[in-house]
Amino acid sequence: MSEKVWKYAPWLLLGIAVLIRWRNWIVFPHAVGLDGYGHGNYLDLILERHRLPVPMDGWQTYHPPGYYQMSAWMAQLLGWEQAPDRYQAGKLVSALAGFLTLFALYQVSKRLLPEYRCWPILFMAVLPASVTVSAMVYNLSAALALATCLIVLVVLFWDSPPTFLSEISLGLCLGAAVLVRTDAAPLGLLLILRAFHLATQKQVRSVGPVPWEVQVGAGLGLSLAVLGSVTSWFFLRNLSLHGHFLVANLDPDVYPYSHTSALGLPGFFSARFLVDSGGMTLWSNPLQPEGISSLTGSLYASFWTDHTGTWLSLRSLAPWRLLAGVPPSLLCLAGLKAVWRQPRWKPVLLVFSVNLMTGLWLINKVSTYTGYKAIYLYASFPVWALLSAAGLRHLSEKRPTWARSLQLGLLVCYAFLAASLVWMRS
Repeated sequence: MSEKVWKYAPWLLLGIAVLIRWRNWIVFPHAVGLDGYGHGNYLDLILERHRLPVPMDGWQTYHPPGYYQMSAWMAQLLGWEQAPDRYQAGKLVSALAGFLTLFALYQVSKRLLPEYRCWPILFMAVLPASVTVSAMVYNLSAALALATCLIVLVVLFWDSPPTFLSEISLGLCLGAAVLVRTDAAPLGLLLILRAFHLATQKQVRSVGPVPWEVQVGAGLGLSLAVLGSVTSWFFLRNLSLHGHFLVANLDPDVYPYSHTSALGLPGFFSARFLVDSGGMTLWSNPLQPEGISSLTGSLYASFWTDHTGTWLSLRSLAPWRLLAGVPPSLLCLAGLKAVWRQPRWKPVLLVFSVNLMTGLWLINKVSTYTGYKAIYLYASFPVWALLSAAGLRHLSEKRPTWARSLQLGLLVCYAFLAASLVWMRS
């Protein structure tokens, strides 16, 4: 192939993947997917009652209102306030959030991987765990977009002296993410870690009468104050209604019709369940507990297939999608090894560490067989995309004769994933 073909082939496939996402928004039924009716009901309550619901009003109404309020505004803007048009508005917000994720990821890629900037976006554009939620009435696509924007800001401001604009931006972005999903709150650790980093960096100290440590502390205080001003009302409302800040639908005091039959299934907390990698090809529907035999297998399978178990009309394709995910996954490991000690990658790796710890804690907290899915690690998706491209760059530079073969093989895997994500009615 000519050099021009190699240059534009990834961008062409990216364009096709974006068109597939847009088509899925148009044709994907709003009620299909995990808890589709519950998320749609949240939007119903806002548009019909003209107020925000409380956790007792429905199965998913314990969530923060950010995504659902945006969907309601979109429905009012487009004149889609009646069902089922209102659900198209919710799906449109998810689709636009998916495109925002790709745009924000491109901004990070330009800084960290300028010559391979297309590859992280292509990874995200065909990642099943991202594509599926971008066509649903579901708050996760918006949360992923805001988490990616936060990564952009953290990378941008990591070595920069605190300014009014930088601290306000960080606080607003994190606050918006928390108002979409409360499990974004632990990403606030990034603001604290950045402040510690700045406080110890002599080369970025500004000259002035105010001590440098005081400037950094004031900047952190400003960003946290903005975060609190944006989100505190939601947690205080939970406290006044239920006596604690965090509530969930598995708590019978919050949602009296909550079912607990999924809890405590045998073997879900054994050492074998945590480390075994078997059974991944069986993981086609999370509503069937016999399809889950290990945590690692479930996470990998829901990352590269479909956490809802409803996307593919041909379930026989699921094992092939698992195989297509092997090369980019191995490149992620190679990329992690390559950038482990590079200072400019430090904020990205911290995002991964924080999200991995909090995501695994959340999976354990939910403790249902429907909870063992990779979407709880959504803030790590952009990190995996960047690491995969870093691995491709590392191997291409270390073994130049492999470069074209690696890129061609990766394009084949991504093309298959993109084609398999064209939703067809079962």
